[in-house]
Amino acid sequence: LFSGSWDQTVKQWEVSSGRLIRTLAGHGSGVLSVALSGDGQTLFSGSWDQTVKQWEVSSGRLIRTLAGHGDGVFSVALSGDGQTLFSGSSDQTVKQWEVSSGRLIRTLAGHGDGVLSVALSPDGQTLVSGSQDGTIKRWSSSSGQCLATIWNWAEDAWLVMNRDGTFDGSPGGLARLGFVDNNCVYPSHEFPQWLRSGDSIG
Repeated sequence: LFSGSWDQTVKQWEVSSGRLIRTLAGHGSGVLSVALSGDGQTLFSGSWDQTVKQWEVSSGRLIRTLAGHGDGVFSVALSGDGQTLFSGSSDQTVKQWEVSSGRLIRTLAGHGDGVLSVALSPDGQTLVSGSQDGTIKRWSSSSGQCLATIWNWAEDAWLVMNRDGTFDGSPGGLARLGFVDNNCVYPSHEFPQWLRSGDSIG
């Protein structure tokens, strides 16, 4: 298990015993999000210091720092093949990175406020981003084109992507389920629940 904290560190824990394995230090401000590669070998952490850091899990070694955002990085999401990373930031953008080199591939712009959450479809073809501007955007991960926008959503949209579409858990007290068909998004249900974040949902 990996946990990011406002104490500027990431901690690695042994789940079976609760033992602290190591502390990953290097960020200059609070760590807001972490993402682990599918093979468990690489960890990414997004921080309020405006960077994403890439770590070697076996040693805790810092591999590289991805810099380019103009404000804190709220969320990171890694493609299933481990080759591409997406980061959502308070600077209102999503950035797409090449994992092997740390190269910035492109910047996805269009939100009018901070991007709080990013999530990828299982096939890696679609990215969704939730923003403080009250919208959720659906993007092509290969071209960076915005495919659809859900308007008038609750503020502070936190997301997970499932096989059928997107699920949004919002501190506004409503969780909305949407389905995507032919690049159109259809909200289907509203449930009165308190869900702080999409990653609270199993």
